[in-house]
Amino acid sequence: MEVIIPGEKARKLYDKRARPLAGLTVVGNGLSWNGLKNKVEKGPNLIVANHPGIYKDIGLLIALYQRQLFFLANKEIFTKKDFDKLIRNSVNMICKKNFPSFGLSIGNNFNFFSSALRLGIVKYVSSRIADVGSIPVSINGKNSNSGYKQIVEKYLLNNLAVVVMQPNKDENVSRYDKYNKEIKEFRYGASKIAYNMKTKYDLDIPVTPISIKGTSGFFFEPLGRIKVNIGEPIYISEKKYWEKANPVKNFKEGLEQIVVELYHDFK
Repeated sequence: MEVIIPGEKARKLYDKRARPLAGLTVVGNGLSWNGLKNKVEKGPNLIVANHPGIYKDIGLLIALYQRQLFFLANKEIFTKKDFDKLIRNSVNMICKKNFPSFGLSIGNNFNFFSSALRLGIVKYVSSRIADVGSIPVSINGKNSNSGYKQIVEKYLLNNLAVVVMQPNKDENVSRYDKYNKEIKEFRYGASKIAYNMKTKYDLDIPVTPISIKGTSGFFFEPLGRIKVNIGEPIYISEKKYWEKANPVKNFKEGLEQIVVELYHDFK
C-alpha cells in the first residue's frame, strides 16, 4: 500500500475542493449532532466511526471538523474503472434493499440514465482523492503491517487526524447489537494502529468514537434525518484493555461497544 505524504498542496486542495463537495453531499437532509466538544482539532487523532452510508458519512465528518481529515479509503476509488463499477454496484445494492422485487431493474435504469453525471463524478474524485491525502486500503481487511506502519509514521507522528470508517456488510453482525442495520462488527485496523503508537513510540493517542445514523439514502432527502454523535476520546493505555491477554482485541471491542451506545443515545 503506497501512502502519499500529505503537504501544503493537499491541504489547499482539501479546503478548496473537498470541503465544498462534502457540503453538497448533505444538502437537502436534516442534520443534527451531539458531542462537538469532544472533537480533537489539534495533534494526532484516530477517529473511528460506523459507516452506514456510501458518501454522506464522509461528507458530514469533513463538514463538522475544522482540521483536515485523512480517510482510509477503498483502494477501488483511486482508479476510474474500479470506482465506476463500485458506484454502479452500490446503486443496485441500495435499490434491491429498498425494492426487493424489482430493485435491480430500477438500479440498472438509474445507472444507464445517470451515466454522464456518474462518469463526471468518477473522473473528478478518482483523479484527486490521493492528492488530498486519502489513504488507499483493502476493504477486505487484508492490509499489511507495513501499511499500518506508514499510517503511523507519515500521518499520526506528524500530528494529523486519520479516520477509520468501519464496514457495513451484512455478514459482519455486531455481537453487541445484532439487530442493528447500521453498525456491524468492527475490524482490527484502528486498534492495531493505536497499539503500535503506544508500544513502539510510547504515544497514547486519543481515539474518538463516532456514531452515525441515517446516511444510507440517495443525495437529497428532505424528510430524511442524519444524526451524528461524537463520543469522548478513549486511550488504549486504559487498564481495562490490558487486563486480559489481548489489548488489541479488547480495545477493538471497547470501541465497538461505545459506538453502539452512542447510537442508542440518538433521540
